[in-house]
Amino acid sequence: NKNAEMIASKLSEINKEITELKKDVSDVKEIGGKNRDGIRQTQRYRLYKEMTRDIKAEQTTLSRSNEISKLYHSYEVLGGNGEIHDLYEIYKKLPVRPENN
Repeated sequence: NKNAEMIASKLSEINKEITELKKDVSDVKEIGGKNRDGIRQTQRYRLYKEMTRDIKAEQTTLSRSNEISKLYHSYEVLGGNGEIHDLYEIYKKLPVRPENN
């Protein structure tokens, strides 16, 4: 039957397209995972440098504290933890000095 052959051919094409789409989705997920890891590592570096600087100075400012807090929470969402968490707990206890305008 010609209709059955045409339907089978279309189904085969659709199955091929679905297989290609699944591979594309898998590739995008892999790229996304690598990007997330890279961003997390960059944020870790920035947090470490900025918090260590203020901890050594034994003080911070309100604007620095706000920005570091935002960066830290973004870092957590990306799966960051460990040493930076411990450093952040120390950082949060620093006295806040007035801004130098």
